[in-house]
Amino acid sequence: MSSAQNFNSNLLPAVTDGHSADPLDLLVLDQFVATSDELFYQQRQTIQQKVERYFGRHFAKLNPNTRKAYTADLKQYFAFCQVQSPVFDPLTPQFEQQAAQLESYIDHLFASSKKRWTITRHFTAIGKLLRIADIRNPLKESEDTRDYLALTLNQLDDRGELVKPSAQNQALPLDDELLDHLNAYFEVETLQDKRDIALINFCFNTLLRGSEIAQIRLSDLDRKNQQCFVRKTKTDKTGQGCYRHVSSETFDIIDHWLSAAGIKDGPVFQGLSPKGTSLLPRKAGQKTVNGISYRTVNRIYKQVLARCDINSDGYTAHSCRVGAVVTMRRHKLGMGEMLLAGGWKSETMIVRYGAKTEAQHSGAANLSDIRRNKAKNTTDNNSNDDSNDDSNDDSNKGSNKETAE
Repeated sequence: MSSAQNFNSNLLPAVTDGHSADPLDLLVLDQFVATSDELFYQQRQTIQQKVERYFGRHFAKLNPNTRKAYTADLKQYFAFCQVQSPVFDPLTPQFEQQAAQLESYIDHLFASSKKRWTITRHFTAIGKLLRIADIRNPLKESEDTRDYLALTLNQLDDRGELVKPSAQNQALPLDDELLDHLNAYFEVETLQDKRDIALINFCFNTLLRGSEIAQIRLSDLDRKNQQCFVRKTKTDKTGQGCYRHVSSETFDIIDHWLSAAGIKDGPVFQGLSPKGTSLLPRKAGQKTVNGISYRTVNRIYKQVLARCDINSDGYTAHSCRVGAVVTMRRHKLGMGEMLLAGGWKSETMIVRYGAKTEAQHSGAANLSDIRRNKAKNTTDNNSNDDSNDDSNDDSNKGSNKETAE
């Protein structure tokens, strides 16, 4: 819809800390619903009250990052709906109208050059809103609307917004932006949820392969020095082991999982019962507990992504390793730092994983920076020369005036 292009982001209230901001500030019933149908108005009023009741009871208890993300994304959607003509109603129970509004918002976000995960994040928040209101979500129930979003996101692939698998079926990268999205939107409710989100954060920090996770034991964790000891990796032929960094934030998430599971020793990441509510009991005669398998790690990635409304195709237990490299290259970390972080012996895999960002760090890119800085310095020098000339002119004028007097 052409009206989607009239959206002005300046209409949005500022969102700073995610604590005091209320995502319902812009959701004023009479601004979205103008009808003489009293029955429909009452129905819509009931929906509004249901949403307000949920946010009043539960919103403050959510993770601060989740609150901040919901607030920013929902307010932007509400503001977008307000400036349409006629005005869109974010909580309309009319399925076809809801579908049309969502497709219009898809067009707007795409035209705004938003990143793939930014668009996905927006619709995760909207999906949560519709579930709270008990409104049917076209992105879940309509093949047409669902494909509209999927095919729009696919266009971003062609524009270079997403690293595609190589000819060797390289895993898609789970980079820092996607990790932030998962931490904000993955709803941790069960014991399994606590384990799964802890594992993904741990894999991103340590760059460990899926097959290397099972060996990590409680005694290997060192919170004081923010690291863990890895007994053996794929490239460690001597078995000397190595250390990998683990952030304090990730340690907090791991501690939450260990405390809930009651794990005092043994593997950090263990298997759970079929319902995911308790640890697997030891079999008769089993002396030690085994860590989770590569297959389970792979399944965890896909389940967490799917729970956050992200297509998990192409993601594997290797995705955090690839994503960490993409993130480090984006932030211009040195090759030596990356070799140490991932335990590589050569630059080959780093270059392959970071192919998307390599052009940004090539000689041509550095040359562009040099030329840009040179041009800036020339402009600054010329500006200073002009300023000095003006000062000299003023000084000369004053001197001439004194002489005349």
